[in-house]
Amino acid sequence: MRLPAVLAGVLIAACAAQARAEPVRILVAVGHSEGRGDERPLKHTRDDAARVRDVLRSRGGVAAEAAIVLANPTAADLTAALARADTMARTHRPDEVTLFFYFSGHGDGRAMHFGRETVPFTDLAAQLGKIPARLRVVITDACRSSDAVREKGGVLEPAFVVNVDEMRSASGAVWIHASSDGEAAQESDALGGAVFTHYWATGLNGAADANGDGRVTLSESFAFAYDQTVFRTANSSRIPQRPSLALDLRESAPLVLTRTSATNARLVLPREGNVSYVVYAVGSRTVLSEAWGQDDRAISLALPAGRYIVHRRASGRAGAAELLLAAGETRDLRDPDFRPFTEESLAAKGGTLRFHAHEVGVGYGVAVGHLAPFGHGPIVQYAYRGDEWTWSAHVGLVFSSRDAERATETSRRWEAGVALEREWRTGSASFRLGGGPVVSYYDRTLQRPDADLLARGGYSAEISQQTVAPGVELHAFTRWSLGTRLWCGLRIQGTANVATLDGTRQILLHGAASPMLGADF
Repeated sequence: MRLPAVLAGVLIAACAAQARAEPVRILVAVGHSEGRGDERPLKHTRDDAARVRDVLRSRGGVAAEAAIVLANPTAADLTAALARADTMARTHRPDEVTLFFYFSGHGDGRAMHFGRETVPFTDLAAQLGKIPARLRVVITDACRSSDAVREKGGVLEPAFVVNVDEMRSASGAVWIHASSDGEAAQESDALGGAVFTHYWATGLNGAADANGDGRVTLSESFAFAYDQTVFRTANSSRIPQRPSLALDLRESAPLVLTRTSATNARLVLPREGNVSYVVYAVGSRTVLSEAWGQDDRAISLALPAGRYIVHRRASGRAGAAELLLAAGETRDLRDPDFRPFTEESLAAKGGTLRFHAHEVGVGYGVAVGHLAPFGHGPIVQYAYRGDEWTWSAHVGLVFSSRDAERATETSRRWEAGVALEREWRTGSASFRLGGGPVVSYYDRTLQRPDADLLARGGYSAEISQQTVAPGVELHAFTRWSLGTRLWCGLRIQGTANVATLDGTRQILLHGAASPMLGADF
């Protein structure tokens, strides 16, 4: 009986050793919007930390349980997070551990600013140095700008530059800084985050893959982020921001940060130099990714599955393409995919660019009202959609039937109306609220149940009434995109008509809800 137990123990130990032999990547990402009293709050630090987490989780080999993200932490919170990272690291041998640390927030040449607290870089380096890891990659992003420069802190001292000499104790370390000595880093509302972080993450998503091998190395990611950050800040704010890199690194092979070949979807840009491509999620004005085309190779961007709008900006050939990427799909963009747009509309509208202004939809719904306690019927709707306002027209028909005390009542109501609607969009969904004049035609029939008996006696067993009734209607309409042109929606409306029935003028109220399917063209 002992032998099976011994064999089981050996097997468990072997499996545990194999599990421990697997390399692990650990991330601590910090975003802090608050600084000292003279520093303005920042807008995008949480998004920056989340962006870095997402790219390293999806393409950089960081498991979900190994990604620690802190939003506006205290110094004690940071210490606790690093202790968690230390605990995870100690379940592996040091040569199996890679540690990433990212910070977005206020700072100066000596410390990070956590509101009124400061965390000296020497303390940070000491805490990171205690975590057993083969390699430590530290990324610090400082003061940023909107397209009118907004700096992190706005003070006249060096903006978040690290003294490299003080970091030499961190063996096997890489320190990437968003700016050089004496410079402020910048954030951009158009990019939705820190300029350097945006381009570094974009590079890790595939734009920095200079040799097209499906892997982004440390040197490739930094070179791409450096060039794009300098270019963007020099043109938007006239104050160039130059990232810097400090290495205490021993490499036997290029350090691969991400692999783009195993991502959800890939977008391959045309082989053409001096052309800028900017990617937006549909309905968003925030840049998701961007890259410059190359003559000698095709640039590949890794993206999650979804709907995107790609701007192309080239001399005399500005345009945009709308596309739907499925999970695992590789999509090659071609020149015919792009429709011409002016540079002004591209710059102003981003991912809210309208490709198809016309919309048609059909539906079948239910209705309640004075003449029809319960009815049902079809509806057809056409709309011309502008940037914020939409003109729409609809026609519909409602059938209803009910048994009254002495007769069966059947009615049909034809309706036609036009409306002006205000539209709000978010991603692949939109919501419209509007109203306008409507005209209804009522055809009402009352039939006695003893119709045959009455007919033998020469009496009419059926009474019909028809009337035209003008009125107004208010409606709410929500639609969700099913692709680049197809959509589904829900239309809810209320109608008030003035009608003459039985010799008296009446106000008839109706309500209806209609699920719809449609297409844009």
